[in-house]
Amino acid sequence: MSFPPVEDVRVKPKPLPTAETFESEAAANRYESALEAWGEEGWARVGRICRDAVRKGAPYPEGWCPEAHP
Repeated sequence: MSFPPVEDVRVKPKPLPTAETFESEAAANRYESALEAWGEEGWARVGRICRDAVRKGAPYPEGWCPEAHP
């Protein structure tokens, strides 16, 4: 039996704002970018795990992992 890559199941902590985030527009923008990247990467992981599960026969509804179904 194979498993998803460890990188896909390791939890990455959500970026936290610092005091500077509330005091500087540039810092706030960096924080927002980091938060966006964290979320996008998390959903990419979910997609990879979902597609792997479908390939292995998981009985998910059609369209659950759109990229995995023909």
